[in-house]
Amino acid sequence: MAHLMRRLASIAAAYMCTMALAGCGTTTVTPTFHPPTGLPKPDRVLLFDFAVTPAEAGIDSGIGSLTQTQEDVRVGKAFAQALSINLVKELRNRGIDAYRANETAPPGETSASIKGKFLRDDRGTSTTSTPVGFALSGSQVRTLIQILQGTGLKLQLVGEAETATPSNLSAGSGANAVEADAARTAQAVAERIVGYYKKQGWINP
Repeated sequence: MAHLMRRLASIAAAYMCTMALAGCGTTTVTPTFHPPTGLPKPDRVLLFDFAVTPAEAGIDSGIGSLTQTQEDVRVGKAFAQALSINLVKELRNRGIDAYRANETAPPGETSASIKGKFLRDDRGTSTTSTPVGFALSGSQVRTLIQILQGTGLKLQLVGEAETATPSNLSAGSGANAVEADAARTAQAVAERIVGYYKKQGWINP
């Protein structure tokens, strides 16, 4: 009975956290993994560009998967880079020592690594529930983000969440449109990372 009550309390807390981060309904941040507590504070945070294609995410894009156009991949690559740049700024503004992974030393035993992938928003014809890959045809930019800590054999997943932000991108979208959407997505991802830091007691609520 006590276990059931703790489980219900955990679900309620996750729901309230999601509602709080959703703001005015334009952005949603959904926790999918509840991190352990008592971990050492990371010496820094390393941000890896999000996976744009199934192959980059280590997924076989075989029969039944949604296809991507060259424009999907082109805009997706630009979006991933802009997302990393904006996310570094967002985290530093909130007191978290963050760097792009390709601009700093490899992670150490306490370093946090942020990795992620884009999820397709137009999944009506897919045989999977959450197809991976960046697409211009959806009305949202959806991501799955993972927070990992450590390195080598000591690397562990400590947090995971999905985000969804409105998208105005379409074929032929220029740099300004990509930057605007990437900045909005970076804010949503940063909220999740900051929330993790607060839960661990590494920064003030």
